[in-house]
Amino acid sequence: MIRKLNKKIIDQIAAGEIIHRPSFVLKELLENAIDAKSKNINIKIKNAGKKLIQIMDDGIGMNEKDASFCFTKHATSKINKYEDLWKIKTLGFRGEALHAISSVSKIEMLSKDKSSQIGTRILTEDGRVKLKEKYNCKTGTLINVKNLFYNTPARRKFLKSDIIENRHLTNVFISIALAHEEIGFSLDIDGKQIFNVKKQNKRQRINNLIRKNINEQIIPIKETTNIINIEGFIGKPDFAKKNKNDQYIFLNKRHIKNKHINKSIIKAYEGLIKNSNPVYFIFLEIKEEKVDVNIHPTKNEVSFEDETSINKIIHASVKKSLGQYNISPSFNFEQEVAFNIKMKNIKTISIPSSVNKKPNPEKIKNFEEKYNVKKEEINEKKEFDFSKQILQNNQKNIFQIKNKFIAILEDEKIIIIHQSRAHQRILYNHFKYNTQEIKSQKMLYPETIQLNHEEFTIINQIQKELENLGFNIKSKKNNKIEING
Repeated sequence: MIRKLNKKIIDQIAAGEIIHRPSFVLKELLENAIDAKSKNINIKIKNAGKKLIQIMDDGIGMNEKDASFCFTKHATSKINKYEDLWKIKTLGFRGEALHAISSVSKIEMLSKDKSSQIGTRILTEDGRVKLKEKYNCKTGTLINVKNLFYNTPARRKFLKSDIIENRHLTNVFISIALAHEEIGFSLDIDGKQIFNVKKQNKRQRINNLIRKNINEQIIPIKETTNIINIEGFIGKPDFAKKNKNDQYIFLNKRHIKNKHINKSIIKAYEGLIKNSNPVYFIFLEIKEEKVDVNIHPTKNEVSFEDETSINKIIHASVKKSLGQYNISPSFNFEQEVAFNIKMKNIKTISIPSSVNKKPNPEKIKNFEEKYNVKKEEINEKKEFDFSKQILQNNQKNIFQIKNKFIAILEDEKIIIIHQSRAHQRILYNHFKYNTQEIKSQKMLYPETIQLNHEEFTIINQIQKELENLGFNIKSKKNNKIEING
């Protein structure tokens, strides 16, 4: 039997599309505070956001009417007609966030605008306003989101540990604070101040939020075109990382993820880094009508009108900066292919008709005959250094390729083993199960390492395991650790 869902279930389903975890609540509320022209925003988190997410701003605030109406679904001050969807200048615009959050939590909101003599206090529960009263408060807005997912236990059950959820909350804070260096931000988690940054320039903000020593690891990038404006910083190749933590792309001050832009940046580092990821903080500006930010509820995915040209411009801009700072061969930027896309005469190439013919299976007896390769020839070329051995117990053929890979021929299969990684795995398993054999050696001079907040948190989380492996580590201030042994 088909039934129409009741309003409460509909609201909770809609909330689930936007509010996956506490960090999504923080993101939506921070965007609202920024849209309210705030100069300072203070955040407090308790119990990984499950107990409390508090946002306090000094923005324009709301009068009594708007404060009551803002929890209504699709209530927004940012869109009046359909055409406005293609000229979005604010971070939030759908009017879904507050209604969705109130459907899965208990909210207390205090707000006052400049024209009001006194503010308004509102309490909501299950998406409905339970209390509205006049309240003496400062201009701006304070929102307390309490007991998140209290009425959707299945959603609460699938949240990760407090450490992981706090990491997501911190990452959201960093990504938004990086894009708005003109605003002061502070973040407190369980009574401990994690960040407190004042109004500053982009380089200072990156230095304060990522790592204190990152200033010497990055170089500026800046380019203005009639399609897109690019500004920010890219990392020097020597400081490329194994992970992708310090990679940020912002579009019109909105943090986005775009795999095509990421590929364009990495391609510019070709020949400079290997098996690593460059660090970058790139701020893009493009006309609102040239980009669609309305393709995903969380608004972190966007669609460009001319994505191909944008990717080429970004690629060329990164190469230009690397060249200007003598990191890669320099070139005339104006002649880069991204800015002068012209059609060239393409010569016709004749392809032998035999290329597309299917091989005759009857004439092919084995691998060597198919590709016209003989084992003796491989040894003579010295391109591959095969050292053949025969295991007497199971008669498997084992070859070594370029001192890097081990190839095992078994019946109709070939097994490829990466020697270095296999060695690492063997050592890892040995240390994992034989920690009592490990002896620590005290260092003559302690070594201090600067980490970002996430790395520092992880180190503290696994410090006991590291000690069992022989590392003597001491945590210092400002996300630094000291290795003593």
